[in-house]
Amino acid sequence: AAAAAPAASPSQANSAGEGKDDDDDDGLPACPPVTLVWQDLSYFVPMPAAAAAAAAKKKKKLARGKSSRSGKSGKSGGKSDKAGNKAATASSAAASSAAPADSELQLLHSLTGFARPGDLVALMGGSGAGKSTLMDVLAQRKTVGRVTGSVSVNGFPADAATWPRVHGYCEQMDVHSPGQLVEEALITSASLRLPRGTARAAVRRSVDDARKIVDQDPLRGAPLGDATGAGGAGQTLEQRKRLTHALE
Repeated sequence: AAAAAPAASPSQANSAGEGKDDDDDDGLPACPPVTLVWQDLSYFVPMPAAAAAAAAKKKKKLARGKSSRSGKSGKSGGKSDKAGNKAATASSAAASSAAPADSELQLLHSLTGFARPGDLVALMGGSGAGKSTLMDVLAQRKTVGRVTGSVSVNGFPADAATWPRVHGYCEQMDVHSPGQLVEEALITSASLRLPRGTARAAVRRSVDDARKIVDQDPLRGAPLGDATGAGGAGQTLEQRKRLTHALE
């Protein structure tokens, strides 16, 4: 077993494109560089009930207005009356054909972009511009609505069954167990995310590295506590966000 460990190092390094001997010695999986590209990305959600009812009421009112105008013009003769009926029928048919489009609300409009390995990309915009929505769609975390366009990872379509499981994604809200310590939360996350059979030393090293990167060493034994800070105990908002990054 001792002789086999160094032999595995070159193959792991070659498969990742860049490998570190200490990572391979600990049995941690190598992380290959990833290029993420999205093209003509749009996102639609079902129209809220109140907005849908208002749109249907407005459409019905417009249809009635067209019908009444057609009826007035029909008093001048039978031919114009028939024409008015035809116009009313055409307008109602057009309204019914447009109903499916009005039943959806478009939140993202044909967005295109990319993120290269090693780049830090800042997604900027005003409140309600769709920043979090775009991130959720790219991470394939949306469970409702309809997405059009394409998302590719290293030139291949992002698979909904695997892509969300192989990348780190920090939600806008930090959700942690209040009863855990910082160290316990890191160990739990590492144990669940690393491949089955990973040595305890490798799990520990992964935890130590993540904790040091986000500067959580002084808080390793501190309780997470409540997000509201009730009772004066627990992590601050900044500390909780750092821990969220460490867990991912």
